[in-house]
Amino acid sequence: MTEAVHIKEGENEVIAIDALRVLVDGSDAEGWMAQGLEIDYFICAKTEESVKKNFVDGLVKTIGLYLEEEGNIDNLLEPAPSEVWAEYFQAVSKEQKTVSVRVDFVTDYPFFSEVAFLSSRNESHKSLA
Repeated sequence: MTEAVHIKEGENEVIAIDALRVLVDGSDAEGWMAQGLEIDYFICAKTEESVKKNFVDGLVKTIGLYLEEEGNIDNLLEPAPSEVWAEYFQAVSKEQKTVSVRVDFVTDYPFFSEVAFLSSRNESHKSLA
């Protein structure tokens, strides 16, 4: 289960999102898309590697905007539309998905303990490093 936590004590803030899943689809010829499942956030890019990196970069900026405008991340996790979930469950039931996972905190992206990128291809994909 995905959780987003925001703890603020005085000037110190801690933000963590645990086990966020992202549906990735595309090809190098036509471009790639990444759609969050537990968060309705979507992005496109030219390569699979860049769509993953851009997704994380954009999500970090989105979190910053939530903090700036609302002072919290209470409404950050809003599920993707039902058609995205239907595509995910259909593909998973047909075992068409491979998963690449980024685990542990990385200094460039301190908000995430794990981002699972789920790809519509039956190939191995590198996780975001």
